[in-house]
Amino acid sequence: MSEESHLERARDELRRASDAADRTIQNQVDSIVEGLDEEQNGHRTQDEPGPKADRVAELTKKLGGLEDEAEGAAADHIAAARDHCREYLELTGDER
Repeated sequence: MSEESHLERARDELRRASDAADRTIQNQVDSIVEGLDEEQNGHRTQDEPGPKADRVAELTKKLGGLEDEAEGAAADHIAAARDHCREYLELTGDER
């Protein structure tokens, strides 16, 4: 699986989490999805295109905290998204 596909899967899981979450968690999840979108589509606004490992690591850490706040299916989807971000970091050689 490619690096980019891990981030795409993470984004898909977060969309599912957003659908299953209460409003507070949903807003936080949606913000993280925006962050992943910016990293994947950063070539439009950044000098160096493509996801930055340090930013993905930061989003991964946020997902860990958010998973603790969420419940049920939303927490499961957030955990899956976090795992995909970790796998992305492993593939890039930037395990944090």
